[in-house]
Order: sequence, then C-alpha cells, then structure tokens
Amino acid sequence: MAEIVRARSPFVWLRRVLLACGVLALGAIGLMLAAYRFGSTGREQDDPRRSVATGDKIFIGQDFDYTQTSEGKPVFRIRAERSRQDRDDTAHLEAVVLDVFHEDGETYTVTSDRATFNEHSWQAQLEGHVVLRGWGRLEIEARALELRQEGQVLVSSGAVEFRYPPDFVGRASSLHVDRRTSTIALGGGVHIHSVPGAAEELRLDSERLVYQQGAAGAAREPSAAPGVRRRARQGGRERSAVVRAVGEVSLHRGQEMIAAQSLTVFLEDDLKTVDSLRAHWDVLGRLEAEGEAGDLTRMEYRGQYLEMKSDPSGNGEQRIQLDGEEQRATLKITDASGLARILTGRFLSVQAKNGQLVHVEGVGDPLVLREALDLEPPYVLRQACAERGTARFFPDGSLAQVNLESRVELSDQALHLSGGSQASLNLENGMFEIEGPAVELYNERTEVTAPRITYSRTTGLIRASEGVHAKLNAHSVSALAETPFGRGSGPIRVESEEALWTAEPPTFSFHGRVRAWRHQSLLLADQLRGDEAAREVAASGNVKTVWIPPDYGEIAPAAPSSRPVGSRPIEVTSQRMSYLQHPSRLIYDGEVVVLQDRRTIACKELEIELAEGGGAAERMICNHAVRLTDPDGRRVEAERAVYTLARDQVEFFGERVLLDAEDTQLVGKYLLYDLGAGTARIASRLPEKAEGGP
Repeated sequence: MAEIVRARSPFVWLRRVLLACGVLALGAIGLMLAAYRFGSTGREQDDPRRSVATGDKIFIGQDFDYTQTSEGKPVFRIRAERSRQDRDDTAHLEAVVLDVFHEDGETYTVTSDRATFNEHSWQAQLEGHVVLRGWGRLEIEARALELRQEGQVLVSSGAVEFRYPPDFVGRASSLHVDRRTSTIALGGGVHIHSVPGAAEELRLDSERLVYQQGAAGAAREPSAAPGVRRRARQGGRERSAVVRAVGEVSLHRGQEMIAAQSLTVFLEDDLKTVDSLRAHWDVLGRLEAEGEAGDLTRMEYRGQYLEMKSDPSGNGEQRIQLDGEEQRATLKITDASGLARILTGRFLSVQAKNGQLVHVEGVGDPLVLREALDLEPPYVLRQACAERGTARFFPDGSLAQVNLESRVELSDQALHLSGGSQASLNLENGMFEIEGPAVELYNERTEVTAPRITYSRTTGLIRASEGVHAKLNAHSVSALAETPFGRGSGPIRVESEEALWTAEPPTFSFHGRVRAWRHQSLLLADQLRGDEAAREVAASGNVKTVWIPPDYGEIAPAAPSSRPVGSRPIEVTSQRMSYLQHPSRLIYDGEVVVLQDRRTIACKELEIELAEGGGAAERMICNHAVRLTDPDGRRVEAERAVYTLARDQVEFFGERVLLDAEDTQLVGKYLLYDLGAGTARIASRLPEKAEGGP
C-alpha cells in the first residue's frame, strides 16, 4: 500500500521568508524606539568616572553606561567604551552597545563602532560596523543608521545586509523606518536567498520591500480589481502586518515561484501566519502539490491581479483569485501523466485544500477550457468555451466535473458543438451534455441542430433530442445514399425527434417522426437506422418513401406523361424497410403499397432490385396477396408480381390470377400488364420465357 503523504500548502514555503522580513521590521522599529527615547527625560545620574569641562571645553569620559527608563521600567541601555560631548550638546560615543528591552522580556542588541546623539534636535547616527541581533536568529548589518524627524524616522543610506541562520541571507541598498506609520522599507534592490545546502531553496528579489505593522496597514492597501476587492473584504478579520514588494518581484522556492510588479502579503497577529497574498501587474506563478499517492500536480497561472487567501480555521483550505483585468488570465494544471487542463478567462477563482485543487470558477469573454498534452506548443485534445463556468476536481487533483453557461462551445477530436446556453462535462463517466435552444454539431460526417445534445467519450455515442435537424454527408453515409431516395446531389437531410450516431463504428439512428430527403426524393418513418460498416439501412413504423429521378423535372417538363411509366416517381408505404448491399436491394414488408402514375400495387412483401452501385430501381418483386388497381378501374389479384421498370411491364403469377375489368373477370395463372400501352393479357399457364417467373 502506498504511503499517504499530506500535501503541502502553497503558503508554507512563504512563511519562513516572511517571518524573516517581519522580524527584521520589528527589530528596526525597536531600534528606532530606543533611539527616540535616548534623549527623553528620566535619565539616571551620569557615570562618576566621566571628566567634565566648562565653557568651551568638551566633556570626556570612559566606560559610558546609561539606562533610559519609563514608568520605572527600563526601555533601553546604552554603553560605550569612550564618550565625549561637544559645545552643541552632541554626544560622541565609541564601541557602542545598545540594548533594547521589550515588554515580553526579550532583549535586542545593536552594536556599532561609533554613535552620535544630540538631545536638542533628537538626531542620532550609528556608524561603522552596525549590527542588530536578538530577534530570534536574525542579524542585520549596516554601515550607518541615522535617526531623523525628531526620532520618528530611522534611515540607512548605505547597503544593508541581514542573515537568518542557518538558511537565509539578504541585502538591500537602503533602509527606511518610520515610527509614525509603523513602516520599514528596504530599497535599491532587495535580495533574500537561502544559503547553499539549506533545507529549502528560497529566493526573493524586488526593487523595494515595505513592511507595515497594524490594521492601518491593511486599510491602506491599494484598490484591487472590483470583483476581487469585494471578496477580499469578506470575513472581517484585521491583519496585523503587511509586507509589500514592488518592482520586478520574483519569489522562488525550488521549482515553485511567483513573479509580479507588486506583491503584498498580509500577516496575522503572530507575524508568522500568512492571512492572504496579493500580486498585481504581470503576475506569473507556479505551484506544486503532492497527492496522497505521491504523484505531483503542477499549477501555473498568469494574469494582472492575484489574491491567495488561507482559511483561518487552519484546515488547509486556500482560495486564489486571478484577474486578467483588461487582458486574459490563465490557469494551467498538469498532472503526473503530462495531461494539462488550461483555463483562460477574464476572472478565475480557485479553491484548494492542502495544495490540491477542489473547485475553480471563471468568467470570460469567452472563458476557455483546454485539455491538452503538455508539449510545446500544447497538443489540444478537446476544448470548451463559454461566458461563465465552474470546474470540480477529484481529491487527487484530476478534473471531475465542468459546468458552462452562455454561448457554450465544445470541441473534441471527433466533433464540434456550439450555440448552447449551458453544458455539463462529467469527466468521471466521460459524458458531455449541452443544451440549446439551438445547439449545432459539426463533424466530418454530419451537421446537426437540436435543443439538446449529449456525447459519451467512452462509447463515442452522440445523442440529439427534442427536435433534430441533420445534414448527412453522402460520402460518410454512402449506404443511405445508395438507396433510391438518396439519389441526387448535396447532403442528405434528416429531421426527427431524436437521433443517435457513433463515429467508430459509423452508425446512425433517428427516432420519432423521421423525415429524410435528398433532392426531391423522400423517406418518412418512425425510425431510421444505418450501419456503414455492414452497409445496411433500415426504417420501421409507418414507412413511406418517394423516389423522384433527379432529372425528372428537366426532361420534357411540359409533358411528363410522355416519359416511360417506369421512370416516373414511385411512392412506397409499408411498416418496415431495409437495404442490403449484397445483393443490392431494398426490402419492404408489412402492408406494402406501391403508388406510381395513379396505379397502386399492394402486397405483404416487396423486394426492389437496384442497379449496380445502388440508386436506380430495376425490378420490383411483390409477394403474397398482390393486388393492382389502375386509373381505368382495372384490378388484378395474384400471389406474385414482377415489375420491370425499364420495360414498363408487370407480370403476375399464381394458381389463381384474377383480372377484373369493366364487369368482366378473367382467371388464369399468368398475366402480363403493359403499363405504357395500358393493355393486359392473361394466360391459363405460365409462358416459358416469363421475365419474373418462379
């Protein structure tokens, strides 16, 4: 059994870097506070070892040691090996150690080679090798730190380096701390990275990094895109601190990364837990999650605005909002097999748990979902488009269900669907369903319009319902085209209440008030089925076919009666009809009636022999209870009849062949009816050369 491994949250890899930034900020603020109180009231007595001069003389002392208190509690303690004070009341200290006492009992220490302080202007400057220690494992080094704005602002105009042993180091070109807004800013190119051999490979690069503590920092967050901003304000929780990186921001953890022009991280009260993350402008990112079976899913995203937010209950849930604003946002999920799902739209909302996708919602113009092989460029297997959509994922990160709304289009390797108002794609059972009002389906074999179409990727079965209009390519349904009612040019058109067909093997089936035609030929039935592989076509239930030769209206249109009777339109009704290619013939059975030129032939079964290659009828063979009625009132009854269309002759056979004409009845075993001449000749026995004799 595979070992179950909990997937890592996409926020975990940010926390260590953000913790270092937060601790750095706290240290800088504490240092500033200490410098601010350096010149305040409440000083204890000067060290008695100091030497004193009056007038223009300078005060000089050794082993300087001074503690600042507030309400009886120590705020900071400053020590120096040497000190002096000039005429401007500026204190000059050497080999300086500054201890800052925090309310929680921790002590932070700053050391420097030199320090100056003027208690009138509240200006102070630490110079030389300035080192800050004591915020956990964080160490900060600078060439100089300057106290400005009456102790409210602390600035380093030179390079700043910091370390977070044993894994991280960093540097910046400047440092700026403002106590009034609880803000610390690193500028001039900020670089934080893990040392070689660290447990995790991390790197953060930006032009500027700003840390702001307190709820006020969250309130000053720049406006987000409208749809995202409303969601970001839900929950009512105030963030304790904000970290912003601006300008060519790039944050990496191994193969995972996020890049943007602006990156903002909101921290909770412990200054370690990430509440949410926002990125703006040219956002590009990549996350990886390990499933329960150990397989790896990679998520890549691109857009103009990104927000990641964790659930405060700590259950591992995250929400990601990705906005393309005036452009397009893209989310790509690739599983271990190399199958990629690519979602593109104006706005995407993602719900994940323990790093695995759970639910995705999107809005676009249009929203596009592609399933492709992870190649370059991607090899698209299928695609879906709509105005809005949602996707649900299995626990292993694979796609389970997709629902689409408004102007829906679906494309597969076998077909294309468009014009739907909504669609459902169930990836578990491979069923696609799209609803109209007028859904159009296209493939190499057919064009179909219906209010509702379903497609099974597993079986290849396509079902159209609630009123079907189809155009069948004659080359792809050649068996149907070979029948007499398939003669002519252009597609074969079919209307029905419902239709089913498959690409492999190529089959089709139309149900409910079926109407099929090509040129002027027509077929009506309750059901029409075809199998291209077996070269078979069948119709059942109130079957009616009308064959009209393609050139019927072009040859002698003014005098159609001058044409041979056998080349005139033929109508056949029955209960069932089938087409067999070998030999090429049509078979009707169940109360068959043939109507041509106002003559009718009725029988139980009709077999029509077709010309080589199909299409044209050559002979019609009627069996069982044959009855002919012509316009002159002539009636013939027999057991069998053979109609040779090219000769305009019908032969009747049977033990009792009856001819009833003008109150005269003749009985024999054979009757030859010449349709062109309108004559009938009856005989008592079968001629030796009868065309269709038994």
